[in-house]
Amino acid sequence: MNIAICDDDKIIVKQIEKLLFDFFIEKGIDYELYTFTSGRELLERDVQFDIAFIDIEMPGINGIELSKRLLEKNSYAIIMIVTSFNHYLDDAMELSVYRYISKPIDRERFMVNLSSALRKYLNINRPILIKGNDEISKVNSCDIIYLSFEDRKVWIHTRGDVIEVTKTLDYWKKQLGDANFYQINRSHIVNLGYVTSVNKNKVILKCNGEIIELKASSRIYASLKRAYYSFLGGTSK
Repeated sequence: MNIAICDDDKIIVKQIEKLLFDFFIEKGIDYELYTFTSGRELLERDVQFDIAFIDIEMPGINGIELSKRLLEKNSYAIIMIVTSFNHYLDDAMELSVYRYISKPIDRERFMVNLSSALRKYLNINRPILIKGNDEISKVNSCDIIYLSFEDRKVWIHTRGDVIEVTKTLDYWKKQLGDANFYQINRSHIVNLGYVTSVNKNKVILKCNGEIIELKASSRIYASLKRAYYSFLGGTSK
């Protein structure tokens, strides 16, 4: 688990660092911590962050823009906005940031929010055992982009590979069985975390700069739209 703290106030950075240490020592969980005093410094680091604590008011790139850039790199990033400026709340919520933590930081509230973030992280990174024809491998659910049924075979498309599997698409639908995955037609199940847009005829996904366009059944458009909005943290009428 990679965690980032980005705040130009070094006292706040040290405070969050200590709270994280106390929390994860008690849980017995290992993590990698990276601290930054500017958004540019963070973006120059070639690391995909799972949880990030971001200050709003920083020189150069502000916290809202930085959060947007982090979510573009990793749509599953759990963003915690840390600030004393409440007038940024609407902008932060529009980005679907996970939590808004006020300064000065309250230890009890911070720990409650961190516990919630950890539960979300563990759900997102749920290990999936994949049995192929010649090998057994394990991938995190967040690394699965989509599944396809082609030429009477099921293929799992991950961030790093395409794996032929022996079970049916229905089997994998049950295996993945959470709100992050949605079947868009008889041949495809997509990970909503990689979806950038949906309409009545197609779904657009993006991963590592590659655009993937898949046909969608018009019959399920209304429910697909609701599922996608719900995944993004909103509601659909």
